[in-house]
Amino acid sequence: MNTFRLSNFPYTSSDYRAMFKEEEIEILPYRKGGSYRLENGVFVAAPEAGNGTIHLPTQEEHGIYKIRAGDVDFDIELESSKGSVYPELVEVAKDVLYQIVEMDSAARSVPTNFDYDEHLAYIRISRSEVELHYFATIANTEWGAYFVRDAHGKFQFELLG
Repeated sequence: MNTFRLSNFPYTSSDYRAMFKEEEIEILPYRKGGSYRLENGVFVAAPEAGNGTIHLPTQEEHGIYKIRAGDVDFDIELESSKGSVYPELVEVAKDVLYQIVEMDSAARSVPTNFDYDEHLAYIRISRSEVELHYFATIANTEWGAYFVRDAHGKFQFELLG
């Protein structure tokens, strides 16, 4: 099925790259895992678990940028420290976006036993890897597709995880 394959939409990798504005990267601070409740649209730590609370896992500090283009929406998460994204990772993000349609096609070309009609949720960029993270639209499942750079600077599919 693959309704949400990026190549099904009218945007090219260059279009996605043009949407990326590094000055608009938002830094999300570290959040300790535990019980939280939602107050005025913000998660606030709750003294104990109970009615109206939700358990949130630990969240490391990271930068986030949201790509929104018609029916396509995914986030780019970038490793950061002390309130700043590592500059070299911003460059990696640009390179990924220049290849994103091809990378998405490579990730979806891996044979599986099911067609989950998956949706690209986010791209996680760290110093060690690039992950395209997908969630299914017809089943409760999610997974990552991992890429590494080859000697020519192109990202090559490595594995699903």
